[in-house]
Amino acid sequence: GADALAREGLAPEPSLLQEDGAEPCVLAMRLSCMHQLLAVRLWVPDDITSKKTLQAVLCALRQVFSPGRLGDHSVARHLILRPVEHLGVADLDCLVIARQLEQLESKEVSMMSALAGSRNPVLSTSGVASVRMQLEQLERKMKLEVENARLAEEATLVACDEFAVTVRKMHRVLVKLGHVDEDRVVQLKGRAAAEVDASDELLVTELVFSGFFNDLSPAAIAALCSSLIAADMETVKNPPATHADLQAPLAALHGVASQVARVLTEAGVPTDEIEYKGRFDGGMVNMVYSWCHGVTFSELCMVCELFEGSIIRALRRLSALLDELKSAAKAIGNDELFAKLDVSCNLIRRDIVFASSLYIEM
Repeated sequence: GADALAREGLAPEPSLLQEDGAEPCVLAMRLSCMHQLLAVRLWVPDDITSKKTLQAVLCALRQVFSPGRLGDHSVARHLILRPVEHLGVADLDCLVIARQLEQLESKEVSMMSALAGSRNPVLSTSGVASVRMQLEQLERKMKLEVENARLAEEATLVACDEFAVTVRKMHRVLVKLGHVDEDRVVQLKGRAAAEVDASDELLVTELVFSGFFNDLSPAAIAALCSSLIAADMETVKNPPATHADLQAPLAALHGVASQVARVLTEAGVPTDEIEYKGRFDGGMVNMVYSWCHGVTFSELCMVCELFEGSIIRALRRLSALLDELKSAAKAIGNDELFAKLDVSCNLIRRDIVFASSLYIEM
């Protein structure tokens, strides 16, 4: 059987891995039967004597060597175990031998390919020249592959360094703003910020903890929160002057945005203060304020220079942000703010904007 052949140093004839009739078995193999090793290691159970365990190992092998993974020769050939890259061998003699072996194997493959179609056992001059040219091309290709691997490794190291630098800078930002402490333990601000995804979580959290929303009406909260989603929405052309009741709060919101921008810059994250504040445009403030006070959708479309679909998307996005603010208020135990935000949600969730379908019966 297969086990007896392996003990005699002969390589058993394997079945195709993907064949339905393939059966797994454990064999003792001599080193002479091994040609190459992959750098990929498949973890198997300690006990692989049972039929069930062997079948599980076979399934794992089929997945690893499936087409598109290691079953693709172009992928598998790059994962051959190499003494230098994978094992860290630094012995000079071993390095020289490994290099010579790679060169000889490459030349053998090239020459066998060149001679495979030749019926004449004696190579002609043109045939020798052709083989030499192919060997030179192969050598150049190998050098390029080595250079490519080196550059890829350098690029990975640079990317890791840049990511690490960015992480350190953002850690300084979070410490300055009180989201985490020096030991990277998440604080109350951090838990609130984790609830926000529809807008800039740093600015939104600062607004919550600075008491920005405390003295505002539910309608004013909804209207001013529209500026927090402005960066992701269509810009309102020729917006009217901000409502008198909202001018001071909107200016205060931009003041908090300036503070956040300065903290980012001081922590090493270059941030243009004017550009950062500009992301929170107040062009939709009047529109949302009017909507909260009961104007119809047709009236809203007449006073706002936005397409109907853009208005609906903005109000739905605003609804999502208000829900996240409610979650943040609940996370920090601010029941009064939670109740006020709940009223804000109810003010905007009405009419055709929040209909389950735009195809409605009149």
